[in-house]
Amino acid sequence: MSPARSPSPDADVGPSRRDGLKRHRAVVAAARRLFRRRGVVAVGIEAIRVEAKSSPSSIYHLFEGIPAIRLAVLESIFVGRFAELAAAVDEADDAQAAITALITNHLDWVTQHRPDARLMYELTALTYPPALLAAFETRKAAITAPMMAGLRRFVDDGTLPPWPLPLADVIIMGPTHEASRRLLLRAPFDLDGLRHLLPRLAWAAVVEARQSPTQVSQSSAGNVPPDETDRQW
Repeated sequence: MSPARSPSPDADVGPSRRDGLKRHRAVVAAARRLFRRRGVVAVGIEAIRVEAKSSPSSIYHLFEGIPAIRLAVLESIFVGRFAELAAAVDEADDAQAAITALITNHLDWVTQHRPDARLMYELTALTYPPALLAAFETRKAAITAPMMAGLRRFVDDGTLPPWPLPLADVIIMGPTHEASRRLLLRAPFDLDGLRHLLPRLAWAAVVEARQSPTQVSQSSAGNVPPDETDRQW
């Protein structure tokens, strides 16, 4: 099963729309460069405007402000990240192999793309206006859909629990995300050891959940929109 591909955003649009998309990408690319060089909170919208060679009227027409640009940069990282994860899951023959693929692929990406990995974790740690975040979560759902379809086959056959997405991320990927953050801080971890141990820990949690199912409640507070807590993988 091959992951679904999204149509090109340039398809079937007029010249004005294509120009807007081009200017949007230029701003996102400029912000991504500056965020990687200086850190997210140290970069303001004026610095991004200058880097992108954009006019003040243009950048404020495209983005409501710096939070919107930050989310657009995060989205640009997620597009590539979840496409790779979808391909890794697609190659898995069973649920355990899929979990192993998710974890090892992410660890490898973090160590091979440190600037973008560090930027991703910086951006996900910030608080965003609820309306912007809700719109971002809608776009994120489309980005993650191919990966979710690959995992859903294992939910359907009973080998993965039907966890809500945020809970599944905490249980399956939580230790991997924490290890990744520490790797980015140059913690003296053995990468091969993590690639071996973390998938086994995640799978042990899945097995325990299947053998002793319990109801786990979760809050929709913070940066998680209420609808996101209901979406299952």
